[in-house]
Amino acid sequence: MLLDGKNSGRFKSSDSTAGGETKKVTSHKGSALGDSKKAKVQIFDVPGLTDPDLPIDLWIDEIRSGVEADQQIDMAIMVLKATDYRMTMEQIISAKAMKQFLDNLKPKSTFICFTFCDKEMPKEKFVKDKLAAIKRYCDLEVPAENVIFFENTAKSLLSFIDKFVQTPTMKFGEDLIDRIKDLGEGLVEAA
Repeated sequence: MLLDGKNSGRFKSSDSTAGGETKKVTSHKGSALGDSKKAKVQIFDVPGLTDPDLPIDLWIDEIRSGVEADQQIDMAIMVLKATDYRMTMEQIISAKAMKQFLDNLKPKSTFICFTFCDKEMPKEKFVKDKLAAIKRYCDLEVPAENVIFFENTAKSLLSFIDKFVQTPTMKFGEDLIDRIKDLGEGLVEAA
């Protein structure tokens, strides 16, 4: 929807408890919400880090083969369900990986997108607590103004598009294998 203004099906999503649908890095370009007057965007969809069908070393190989080494990245978006009240291990792993694997990740370019807001709009306390948990467990700071409440409509993404960070300063680190070791150590501490 962010790319087309509708659910075109270009990015696959799993509806089962099996492994994730995304096995290869895919990328699509377009105008935000499909409106040529809005910012040009390129979205990368990467396999889930905790997909049981894709061991972490293969996940890194897939990132390296699917994202050019010098690819500049404007924003990092972590997608969470508005119905997930506690931080799951998968969320902690994903947030820690985002922080470790992206060079020069700053709070202003880090976003949280809450999905399922059409079913249950999160309350202010929930958002505050979730951001605090992400900072506490993952050492990842996301400003409250960088929270997106996705209601399964293009309209619910308008305020996010107005905040687009268009100063690409991030890229995937070259030493991802070494960063896996750091990620593993951090997970032991979190547990």
